[in-house]
Amino acid sequence: DIIPPTLLRLLPNFYPQLSRIIFVTDLVRDVISPSTTRSNAIPAELKVALMLRFLATGKMQQCSADDLGPSQPTISRVVMQTIMALTARHIVMRFIDFPTTPRVIQQKQTQFMQIAGFPRVVGAIDGTHIKIIAPSINEDVYVNRKRYHSINTQVVFDAEYNILDVVPKWPGSTHDARIFTESGLNKLFETGLVPPGCHLLGDKGYPLRRWLLTPFSRTVTEAQINYNRAHRSTRSVVERGIGQWKRRFHILHSEIRYSPEKVCRIIMVLLPVPSPPECDSVRMYTVSKINQRKYMNNKRKNGNLYIPVRVIYDLYADISARLLTRILYHYLFTVRW
Repeated sequence: DIIPPTLLRLLPNFYPQLSRIIFVTDLVRDVISPSTTRSNAIPAELKVALMLRFLATGKMQQCSADDLGPSQPTISRVVMQTIMALTARHIVMRFIDFPTTPRVIQQKQTQFMQIAGFPRVVGAIDGTHIKIIAPSINEDVYVNRKRYHSINTQVVFDAEYNILDVVPKWPGSTHDARIFTESGLNKLFETGLVPPGCHLLGDKGYPLRRWLLTPFSRTVTEAQINYNRAHRSTRSVVERGIGQWKRRFHILHSEIRYSPEKVCRIIMVLLPVPSPPECDSVRMYTVSKINQRKYMNNKRKNGNLYIPVRVIYDLYADISARLLTRILYHYLFTVRW
């Protein structure tokens, strides 16, 4: 918990990013921490930073030994180790969980109602294709209708662009309707775990159910026209949400050069993680200008250093990945006490 003096002048700009890395690292620290400190073993924090840089750039070469110290094969290995750890079921379920309690459902419905007056909507559903290289096995089933290889990913957004459910495992040729029918979300509604009267909004590619509403294919009456207009405006949340999500990560701008199984894991780790708990329960770092001189004069001084409550921990936005990983590398490898 010691902040090296060489980093103090950088903290005003970078402490939110460092705090995000610490928060994510604490989720999987027991899994990814090296078992030894010999031979410059890569610390858990740097593994998370390397993973973030890879996701931000989409290129493992930009995390190479010229910049960060570890070799490219080592970086590739630790990046996938971190991704596998962060996509463990018990971690994913902490942050992506479709609402089933009346209080949360009512809140979601109120937020959707404010968009276009469409009542009782808890989520908007759609599928999106993540481009991949041609797999060596069953290559043809990954070719989608636009003639490129992909993973067809089902995603559900709420009115505030939070992801409520995601299914990133089906080949590109799989229809959206089948993905939904086979999903756990369908079972939630079919078994009554989601209270009656709650609706999802989907496009015409989804089957019409009591709780999955699709637009009219032909509008005859004024009521049908108004329904389609409200449906389109409300469901546009998921289209904008997917667009914003893809624009944030360069790795999604071109084909991901991994096996389909690993791509599914990468998709899961790209999903936004919400804010951590209150700052007094998570190790966060900052330093006031008043205390900077004290830290410069006393390298080993410890303290309770918190960042303001309600800081938005958007893990991947506004991260200068190249500079941040350089800072962490200097912190974890070259600083000597």
